[in-house]
Amino acid sequence: MLNAPTHLTGLTEFFWGLMFCVYCATLGLAVLKTPRLFNFSRKFESVVSPLEINFSLIIFIATCTGLAVVSQMLFLLGLFKVLSPSVMIISLLSLWLLACMQLWTTRTKSALIPNWMSLLQGSSTGIIFLCIGLTLTWLCIKPPGLWDDTSYHLPYARHYLQEHQLSVTPWLRFPLFPHNGNLLFTFALTWGSEVRAQVIATAIPLTVTAIGIYGACQEFLKSKWSGWLAIGLFWSLSPLQETLGYAYIDNLLMMFSWAAMVAMTMALREQSSPGTGWVVICGLLAGTAAGTKLFGAVIVIMIGITLLFNKGWRRQSVWLYSASAGLFGLGWYIRSYIISGDPIHPAGGNFFGHYLWNSADLLSQQQEQATHGTSKNPLLLFSSLQKAGILCLLPGLLSLLQPRLWHVSTRALALIVLTYILAWQTTSQVARYTTPILPAGVFLTTAWLFYAGPEQLQKKLRKFSPALSWIGLIILTALALSWPYNKRGIVSAESKTWSQSLESRSGFKVMQAANDLRHKLGNKIIQIGYENAVYFFEGQVIGDWFGPGRYSQMLNCTTDCHVADAEKLKRLLDQHGANMLAVNAARFKFIPSEYITLFDVQTISPGNYLLILKSMQH
Repeated sequence: MLNAPTHLTGLTEFFWGLMFCVYCATLGLAVLKTPRLFNFSRKFESVVSPLEINFSLIIFIATCTGLAVVSQMLFLLGLFKVLSPSVMIISLLSLWLLACMQLWTTRTKSALIPNWMSLLQGSSTGIIFLCIGLTLTWLCIKPPGLWDDTSYHLPYARHYLQEHQLSVTPWLRFPLFPHNGNLLFTFALTWGSEVRAQVIATAIPLTVTAIGIYGACQEFLKSKWSGWLAIGLFWSLSPLQETLGYAYIDNLLMMFSWAAMVAMTMALREQSSPGTGWVVICGLLAGTAAGTKLFGAVIVIMIGITLLFNKGWRRQSVWLYSASAGLFGLGWYIRSYIISGDPIHPAGGNFFGHYLWNSADLLSQQQEQATHGTSKNPLLLFSSLQKAGILCLLPGLLSLLQPRLWHVSTRALALIVLTYILAWQTTSQVARYTTPILPAGVFLTTAWLFYAGPEQLQKKLRKFSPALSWIGLIILTALALSWPYNKRGIVSAESKTWSQSLESRSGFKVMQAANDLRHKLGNKIIQIGYENAVYFFEGQVIGDWFGPGRYSQMLNCTTDCHVADAEKLKRLLDQHGANMLAVNAARFKFIPSEYITLFDVQTISPGNYLLILKSMQH
């Protein structure tokens, strides 16, 4: 793969992403309109009616639910070793036909005819979100290679695609972690390229999350403009910019976590006639978040505790949530426990015993995590939020002190955000690890700002609301239409500089040189210092800071780290059945002349070497 984009790539990927979202929304609506199972079809008998829940929030929940269903389907196909393109397409079509049948049988007789003003406002809102999605899609038109994407996210996606199952590859980092996100990348690579995986990782979840933020503000704050303010704050957050356009799973985790929290607030709002539907959907979404990344399991627990405290342990809804979250979220953890004895391998090695990682690997990982952020002192939370680029979330935590926000739903969200932030502050302060609570934090900040002013002043401003709404909507629509226009040159520029951009990625040239020799030297390579270039080699790459291919076997580190002697490296290659070795001399001390007896040392570019066993030259 890694083919350069054409001038039509941006539009092609945008329309593919749009159709995929429509597909997921169809599945989600079918799930939401299952009255015998969920008993809340009343809420969705007329999905265009804002009387019970606004249209934006319905689209958000439905799309996330459908995407969760697709993720669960891919997990089952991989588990049963039938993750092939043909089985995938048959399964997807079968789900779609079932969804269409469900929607047809539960259709309503009456049809709401909205007035022209509501229709125009809704169309303008739709155009704005379409422009956001198109702009984000164009920002995904770039070669992969930020770090984790080519280190293990995309390599896992390709591995599952090639093997057609969830087989364990011990040479990649975190082989037993939850991989729902990587399976979605597998789905993207099946009928597309790395750009399509980046669209699934960035454009789709960020756009859908923005729709959810807008819908939540409209639903709970009764203000569309608070929704646009919240979206503006959302785009300003630094953790989102960090991996923008690359195939990381954090945005997917954020989307599922936010959808689960919204479903939780809807369940808590049903105090007089609590239904079972929202808690089941909440469990599905939270469980899918837990299957996307380990931090999703934290969200599952926090939502469960919130429901327990608000509804009591005897309530049916609490048990239904637990069953739903367990059913849709525990699969990856059970798999990990069966294979390694550790449900969260390698993180639980000190408690459950070590498998692929040893205690030194785990300690090294913990030490690296400790280098992020500031002090773990909770009193220094302000400086930690500032360094992470999410200081604007601080007012949201003050919503607990705002009497007009003391209803159960907002209070529950605020407690979850506060608890998660304090846990993040005292453990690992990696900025993008805050993504599960960013939408909720933005919503709470907007709610606090919205209610911070004097109540009488707000009542006076509402008199001018219709005129201000139209003026603002026209301005927003014009701005939204200008975003993709201003970014239209991205695809053209990337297509011209695609090769140069790839060659600038660390290790790309070395791995390409090794690819050219695979037919003669075999499908394995050991690398030292190129753990972020694993995806660029089309075979098996051995070498990382952790796991059975750990660098400690290849380096001598006393005062500084230098590559082990030639004899030791030869034994290591023989042990793994490899004939090629890639060395990054920019990271580890390496003197080529010391290795020419046993290896043919090729200088691919300054500081980048490919070593070939001399026994393979004949």
